[in-house]
Amino acid sequence: MHIALDVDSTLLKVRSEHDNAMIGLMAELTGIDTDHLAGILAGLDIHQYGYSHTDHLRIALQQANIHVADITGLTQELDKGLRDILAADAGNILYSDTVPFLQRARDRGHTISLVTFGRYDYQSAKIEATGLHHLVDAIRVVEQKGAKPIALDEIFQELQIPGEEPAIYVDDKEYELSTMRARFDGGVGLYLIDRKQTAQGSPGGPESHQAREQEYFHRVITLDEISIE
Repeated sequence: MHIALDVDSTLLKVRSEHDNAMIGLMAELTGIDTDHLAGILAGLDIHQYGYSHTDHLRIALQQANIHVADITGLTQELDKGLRDILAADAGNILYSDTVPFLQRARDRGHTISLVTFGRYDYQSAKIEATGLHHLVDAIRVVEQKGAKPIALDEIFQELQIPGEEPAIYVDDKEYELSTMRARFDGGVGLYLIDRKQTAQGSPGGPESHQAREQEYFHRVITLDEISIE
């Protein structure tokens, strides 16, 4: 079986503490005021395009009218600092069931891929700093909304996954599942993971609404609820 998964709010927690740490690091490297850096962050359309720490840095330097002779060296220093921040916090970023689930899937001979939306620099930093890249067979970072099904198709071709092999996809957003459904027409089992329910109990709501959802995806609150026998 091929197991494809989203990253943010599926395998990794989204932690606002990283925004503060990133701003502090950027301020240290450039001398730009932290309030100014925070204002730039607030103005970035990260929901549409994803967050890029290197773009954040470039915009900040431009707005502060600071010329840096070696911008590549500075962005590399920022990237290393970010990875150090993430690696130090890896125990808090990873959901407790993430690594055991992926390891169990590998032990049982399944192929695993990650399909995540965002900017490549930041997403790859998170994936590598938390060690997820060691547990999967393929990774795709898409920078355009709605492009995850195309990326998964590319992974199937890259890994030479036969069309008849069972496949599943796990995401925390119903929109992403709907795009998968439209492209694969039932050929990929879909799981909506709702991590918010972990501390709140089982999801409620009108039975008719749940029945509509169950027409095309399964709802889970942990990875352990997904059968990978």
